[in-house]
Amino acid sequence: MQLSPSTPSQPQALEISETSQKSTIKRYEEQLQGIQCYLEEIPPKHFEQIENSIEGLGKGTIIIQCDFDALATELQQAHTQITKLQRKQIGSNHKICLARYRITELAEVINDMEARHQEDIEKLMNSIIELQNRME
Repeated sequence: MQLSPSTPSQPQALEISETSQKSTIKRYEEQLQGIQCYLEEIPPKHFEQIENSIEGLGKGTIIIQCDFDALATELQQAHTQITKLQRKQIGSNHKICLARYRITELAEVINDMEARHQEDIEKLMNSIIELQNRME
């Protein structure tokens, strides 16, 4: 079998494959160098902050969104309970005010009754004295 000029030979195909691999490796190396340059520009404190954040996640010191949402819901429930208690307290305050008013009113009625009773006793005593005077 003879090779025609249009049919590539095996060594030539191998050379093309090696060249392709070398160019791919060279592109990867260039990308890695770009990434390395980018990472070198980042201040070390930034990495420390990231490490601390990651450690904090493990220890639970960083509040993640679902925790924040749960806290917000709990706060809303507490607010609702406080509002209900305040309404009850206002209702209780109204009842207390009404009771105080009634007590004050009853105290006035009792004072009036005592005053009338005292007047009645005085009238009765005067009547008794008049009757005694008449009988004598």
